[in-house]
Amino acid sequence: MTIKKIAIIASLLITSSCLCCGAQAAQLGTYVGGGIGYSKRDFNQATLDGARDDILGQLAYTTLEQGPTSTEDTGVGYWATLGYRATARWAFEGSYANLSSLKYKSTATQGYSTVVDFSQQPHPLKDIPGPSTLKFDIEDNALQVDALFIIPRGYRWEFYGRGGFVFGSIKSELRADTPGGSPKGEASDSYSSYHAGIGFTYSLLEVYGLRFEYNHAFSLGTSRNPLTAKHDVDSLTLGVIVAF
Repeated sequence: MTIKKIAIIASLLITSSCLCCGAQAAQLGTYVGGGIGYSKRDFNQATLDGARDDILGQLAYTTLEQGPTSTEDTGVGYWATLGYRATARWAFEGSYANLSSLKYKSTATQGYSTVVDFSQQPHPLKDIPGPSTLKFDIEDNALQVDALFIIPRGYRWEFYGRGGFVFGSIKSELRADTPGGSPKGEASDSYSSYHAGIGFTYSLLEVYGLRFEYNHAFSLGTSRNPLTAKHDVDSLTLGVIVAF
């Protein structure tokens, strides 16, 4: 079952709860929380491969035979939030979230680096044969500002929907290993977007709550760099909130 199918089922549960149950307000006021879960980032393999080719070209490396390429979504996201429950139906939150992490590795089994030979005059170019490896680590971190519409169901259960803005930073770290050298580098870019989610909370001991949520973040990233290209992130998280 995919994340989107789970989201549809959860939304149907929320709708049915609206029709059959009365409201019971949880404690109003300030609360904090945090959680961790599974995140899935969409990405374009061709875009990452193109970035690899551009960077190797800038490093004056020529690929003769392309080796294996792997792209790994770490599948882990986490969040921490500060919220305010204004009424039985409405709450507002500000959160820090690690939305996604992506690792990319590509190897050229045959190729050569073109370098300047400073041992001779007038510094001719020479080719140094050998394999190359290129790695990217790309990570999304964000501040989120949300409004939550809450549907109390009995004494302990509450369902909610959320929507808000995402103010994010995407960071990429580069590591290359070629016959001409082993440079490292990093780049970062900021963006603003939006997201939406649905979930439920189960209350414990009046002030504690267990929270399960599906969230979808739209069009994160920018178009200025292929390593920070726009993408969506789906997540399923489990967390705890504590009211004051």
